[in-house]
Amino acid sequence: MRGILLVWTLWVGPGDHGGGDRWFAADKAKHLLASAAIELTGYAMMRGVRATRQQSLAAASVATMAAGVTKEWMDRRGGGEFSLKDLTWDVVGGTTVAVAFRHGP
Repeated sequence: MRGILLVWTLWVGPGDHGGGDRWFAADKAKHLLASAAIELTGYAMMRGVRATRQQSLAAASVATMAAGVTKEWMDRRGGGEFSLKDLTWDVVGGTTVAVAFRHGP
């Protein structure tokens, strides 16, 4: 339930009205959710090829962070900002899934 409230707060909270890179905005919820999806998919794919839980978590985490850094690098090349705030939310999304799998069944 707390996770749903966090995502809702990010999505409808103070947005990027007037420009700027804010900590809480729809953009940040998208980073969190996209990173969680990449982490989940990477983990599932690795487990599907019979990798251990630890190997799967490591590979999924590397893929998630590579995707986040690549996105920010592409933003920078396109004339935008390389946002450490966006990367922070990428880490939150990926880490949330990783922790769930590390402590889950």
